[in-house]
Amino acid sequence: MPVKQKIASFHLTTPQGLMSSGDEVFPPLADLLTGTRLADRLLERSRRMTIS
Repeated sequence: MPVKQKIASFHLTTPQGLMSSGDEVFPPLADLLTGTRLADRLLERSRRMTIS
């Protein structure tokens, strides 16, 4: 399955009840994860992958 098709089927509902789909999910998801251990680990991993 192409990545674009996988992303298109991705959905998010925020605690405020706002729904997003596809690539529109990433900004509100980043807002929800900011300052969490998960976000910190993902950012560190992506930085290491970019540098390597």
